[in-house]
Amino acid sequence: VVDVYRGPRVHSDPRVSVVIPAWQPKTLDDALASVRRQTFDAYEIIVVDDGSPEPVAPAVSDDLVLVRQANTGPGGARNRGVALARGEWIALLDSDDQWRPHKLMHQLNSLADHPDVVLSATDYECLTVVSREGRPAEVERREILLRDRYGLDPGLVPFERLCHENCVPCSTALVRRSAWLAAGGMHPSRRAAEELGLWLRLGLRGEVHYLPEVLTDYYQTAASLTGEAKRSGTWHDAELAAYREFLDEFPELRRKRCLRHALARVAFDRGWTHLEAHQWAAARRALGRAIRLRPGAASYWRAYAQAALRVQVPSRAPIPTPSPGGRGGQTVEQSMLYVEMADSGAEHVIRRDLRHHPARRRAGRRRLVHRRGQAAHHPRPRRPGRGLHRRRLAERHPRGRP
Repeated sequence: VVDVYRGPRVHSDPRVSVVIPAWQPKTLDDALASVRRQTFDAYEIIVVDDGSPEPVAPAVSDDLVLVRQANTGPGGARNRGVALARGEWIALLDSDDQWRPHKLMHQLNSLADHPDVVLSATDYECLTVVSREGRPAEVERREILLRDRYGLDPGLVPFERLCHENCVPCSTALVRRSAWLAAGGMHPSRRAAEELGLWLRLGLRGEVHYLPEVLTDYYQTAASLTGEAKRSGTWHDAELAAYREFLDEFPELRRKRCLRHALARVAFDRGWTHLEAHQWAAARRALGRAIRLRPGAASYWRAYAQAALRVQVPSRAPIPTPSPGGRGGQTVEQSMLYVEMADSGAEHVIRRDLRHHPARRRAGRRRLVHRRGQAAHHPRPRRPGRGLHRRRLAERHPRGRP
């Protein structure tokens, strides 16, 4: 059962429909106030109560479209709001985030010369709420520039960059409604990375635009779904499921290099999470999958050597992921130098786990051989030919010498 209430002051002909999913929201009024402060006023606000135990009751509701439904997840709540929307564009905002006053105006103006754009993203400022025992909560602020974090260039975003990693934060996204409906919307029940599949399908249908301007305040708390998913490890499972569903829908893209690198990046992120938790065996398994998918990434080999040597990595350390394009900075032969840093015991573990590695034949003069059920590392000596042997003997015993 879906209950819909439309306030008397809702815009009759909006150009933008703002969709806000809400489940037990604590700062919904602050998010709504940031929308009402927009310099662009041709919008409607749709708040979808996703089965909260107590009905969502904003302080001011006469300019809202309030929808209440059974709990499905953030993706299903956004799909419901889009189905009821009347605007040409869909602007997404989470109930714990806020917009800067010029967000909609600047974003729409940047799309005036790009009629084929179906998805737009902007930079944002991350505000982390830190609670310390015996002290009031503090807010740490840092600007997140997509060009620095994901390597995006201002303007149109190529599909190779879009598919490598989820580089479009939901609260910055502006989506063309017709493209959303044609692409099938978000995953209705997934609790993490529910938007990734939609971004990938939109990238095949039209252009994706990036506006390098901080226009959103993203609040990161321990109770958020994203933070909980990343702590529990379900974020990587959700990302992997989204990529697999996308490849099942478009099997002709399985050989695309950018998608192989994306799967390698997911495996590496999982391995790095295990590495931070000192789960050495699980880290080696995940990092081994990442290396098999992208053998030229030097950072993957370095992390594998750290897992084999059981090097403790400090928590919240930056993840050294390679760029979406290229070979990660070094070739397979150069990456093998990180393996040689290990002692004999750790080197044996690395060689045993990677004895079926597809790049082992390209590893220079070294090779992997399987003896007596174990993988051992043997250098390939260069044997002198018969002519060189004779010359050396002649040098040691020259003719005519007594």
